[in-house]
Amino acid sequence: MRRLVALLLLATAPAAFAAKRRAAVPPPPELAVPAADSIAAAAIAEGVPGLSIAVRKGDLTFARAYGLFDREAGIPVRNDTVFSTGSLTKQYTAAAILKLEDQGKLSITDKARKFLPEFDARFDAITIRHLLQHTSGVREYVTQLTSVTAPKTRQEVFAMITGTAPLFPAGSKFDYSNSGYYLLGVIIERASAQTYEQYLHDAFFTPMGLGSTSFSGETAPPPRGYTVGSQGAVTLDSVVDPSLLYANGSVCSTASDLVRWNTSLVASPLHARMIGDRVPGYLTLMDAEYGYGLIIDTFEGRIRVWHGGGQPGFTSRLMWFPEEKLTVAVVMNFNDQHHDRVGDVAEAIAHSLFAQNGAIGPGAVAARDAKPSSGETPAFQRQWR
Repeated sequence: MRRLVALLLLATAPAAFAAKRRAAVPPPPELAVPAADSIAAAAIAEGVPGLSIAVRKGDLTFARAYGLFDREAGIPVRNDTVFSTGSLTKQYTAAAILKLEDQGKLSITDKARKFLPEFDARFDAITIRHLLQHTSGVREYVTQLTSVTAPKTRQEVFAMITGTAPLFPAGSKFDYSNSGYYLLGVIIERASAQTYEQYLHDAFFTPMGLGSTSFSGETAPPPRGYTVGSQGAVTLDSVVDPSLLYANGSVCSTASDLVRWNTSLVASPLHARMIGDRVPGYLTLMDAEYGYGLIIDTFEGRIRVWHGGGQPGFTSRLMWFPEEKLTVAVVMNFNDQHHDRVGDVAEAIAHSLFAQNGAIGPGAVAARDAKPSSGETPAFQRQWR
């Protein structure tokens, strides 16, 4: 009996020792972003109720939450707090279209009418690629809405989009279009024989481990955020009905999940195609190009791939600097239609890291200062008003 006990102890000792060693291994060091606290504090002092910041550089990550998600109830923002991301949804939609092309279910050179029989001959020249790059000329439905809280059926939205002929010949002009990405969502459903939401879950959310990413109204009421009035008072904003968002603005996520999404997307062959085919002339920016759901420009002399989002009560920004292997994600429960607060925070975080590494010089500062101020609110935030 004693011998049996001794043998059992000998047999279990290596496993116990290994478990002890595993438990003793410290977690990987956190990325140092020493300026984050002061940058966030400045944003809150300027009226932002709450925000969440996540950063990844190489294999190191950083995540912090600041302020209040619900000012009335005193609920703080946490790292796992989910925000509406608005037009960042367009990245997922564009990636889904390219994945369907890889699966042989469509081609971006296909005429949109192949999947959208609701289109008549006036829309015949429009291809899927035109919809991806905001060069289709289809009429913007968001600016026709008289209420962001009243639901609309798909047929009603289609009627808004197709009520007039395209505003310009397909491919002749860039004009940022929520309508184009709404239509891409319908194409995804018809090409995949799945709902838009299910296809994104199967293609991206589940395999990429995006456990905090979902859709407005999918599992809970859409979150509510804040806006600033003409007199400067910060008040609750309207909650957009989920039927109005869809493939152009329905994704809800955390800052950390946005960083995970970007990391996975950059590692995918889809990313090179999303930035490889570009059109010039993004509305409010100089020297910027638009790929598929991604803007490509420079910031402080560095290549930047990014997009942002905005809808009543919420704004977001996701930036990727390929040369530095740096990702910055910022989400806010705040939308100031006159000032790009979320862009200011995201760019301040990036600037602090470049300066921290001693990599910012006069040339980079000059390149930054030559660009228009990020204080102007971009089109993907303005158009929801």
